[in-house]
Amino acid sequence: MNYQSPKHRIKNDSGLGRLDSATEALGFKMHSALIIDADSNEVLGFSNIQLWHHPLNIPDRRGRKYQSLPIEEEESIKWINAATESRKLLSGANFIAFVEDR
Repeated sequence: MNYQSPKHRIKNDSGLGRLDSATEALGFKMHSALIIDADSNEVLGFSNIQLWHHPLNIPDRRGRKYQSLPIEEEESIKWINAATESRKLLSGANFIAFVEDR
C-alpha cells in the first residue's frame, strides 16, 4: 500500500514505513493467503494475512544485501509463514495446494 502521494498530509508517527521502490515511498506491505474451495471454486476467506513495513531509515534492498541474509531475515519468509500457518488452520481439509506467484 503506497501512500507516497498524500505524504505531506501524513504525520511522522503514523506507523507507515519505507517501501522498496525506485524512489523512497511511504506505506506498508501486505501478504495474504486466500482460501478457495477446490470443488465449488467458492472463495472461503483468508487463512493468513501479514502486514509489515521497513523503518524509514533502513537502506534499500541492495544496501541491506538481502540476498545474503538467512531466510528468516528476508521478506521471502512470508511464503513459508503463510504456508505453515495455513496448514495449521486448515488441518481438517482433505487436500491443500499452495499456488504462489513465483
